[in-house]
Amino acid sequence: MASIYESLSALKPIHNLVTEAGTAIDEEARTLLKRGVSEVVGAGVGAGAGAAAGAGMLTASAASGTAGAAALTSGLAALGSLVGGGMVAGIGVAAAPAVAMSAVGLWLVARHNRKKLLETKEALLQEALRKRDALSRELQTMNASNHERVEYLSGLLAQLEAAVKNLQADLKLS
Repeated sequence: MASIYESLSALKPIHNLVTEAGTAIDEEARTLLKRGVSEVVGAGVGAGAGAAAGAGMLTASAASGTAGAAALTSGLAALGSLVGGGMVAGIGVAAAPAVAMSAVGLWLVARHNRKKLLETKEALLQEALRKRDALSRELQTMNASNHERVEYLSGLLAQLEAAVKNLQADLKLS
């Protein structure tokens, strides 16, 4: 089963919803028409180092006393000979450190982003639970004569319930 919120940007509508719920709790006169936040309803609630290494290998393997194109061709041929090839194979040998460092860099960034995503989901879940409970208490104690406000808070509460359920499901998958 795939995660519902697979990136930090996917959590933006939930952040907006939690923020709107906090504003609704703080501003007793706030209703759907007075809120002014359309997103909540709309939401429904190291390659450089490798390249330098490749360039260094190319320069180091160039024939002594050569410069420019002669240095490049002799360097590529020397690197290519390491794998039993010529200049074309040398291009692959020269590029290998950049590719490897890119993969390592991508892995490190992905690991960091996953950790940050999990931390953000947990924080949003806790905040959504607090706002949900506060909205429930307010709905239980408020005067039902203000139908616009009851509708507005009920809608926010329903969206928070869905967000809590989805965040809890995502965190179980992690």
